[in-house]
Amino acid sequence: MNKDFFKTTKILDGGMGQELLARGMKPKGTLWSANALVDEKYHNLILNIHNDFIKSGADVIVTTTFTTRKKRLKENGLEDQFKYLNEKACGFAQFNYTTDKMNLYGMGGLSSIEYSYQDWFTVEQELVKADPIQTYQLKGGVMYDVNPDVNVFFNTGLVEKAPILDNVIDYSGNVATDPDNEKFLHNEFGVNYRFGLTLGICVAFIGLIFDNLIRTWVEKRKKHLGIA
Repeated sequence: MNKDFFKTTKILDGGMGQELLARGMKPKGTLWSANALVDEKYHNLILNIHNDFIKSGADVIVTTTFTTRKKRLKENGLEDQFKYLNEKACGFAQFNYTTDKMNLYGMGGLSSIEYSYQDWFTVEQELVKADPIQTYQLKGGVMYDVNPDVNVFFNTGLVEKAPILDNVIDYSGNVATDPDNEKFLHNEFGVNYRFGLTLGICVAFIGLIFDNLIRTWVEKRKKHLGIA
């Protein structure tokens, strides 16, 4: 980073927490804006707000880490996610390119999740740990203005989701050798037509690459129960 960057006046982005609430995020406990990091369904919302702040002229984007400090996470039973949530907030990267007719955007995200399991009903109460699992997400899109009243758009994304604990460490404390990530592929295109009020017509095609999402889980549960 250029060390002279802040020697001139810079415009910061707006209040992320209030904007998340205004756009539909449901508050949870005292997590405030951190709830958007905890709940994956709000991840796109964070990116969209960052992007809108940039479009509005922000020179500096602040991460969504106002309430990811350990004390606040402990209040909500999420102290063990301190590292993950802070890395997640800083892991989003997005670019935006705009011309008179066209707007392009792309983003990428990386995350790393650690797993541990401890059976408090056994004498040993051994703490079992598994190697961290990395996931990624890649998304991009383009919007083209055909004329002042009509534009067309296309968005695509590939998202990996880490497996649930049961698919990494079973109830007996056995650690899976190569657990699978879930993969989701999403494609969307549509047309927006404006007359007075803005109305949008959107046709979306969603493809899901399950990568043994259900079958793998079923097979592992059957093996665990001895009915494979």
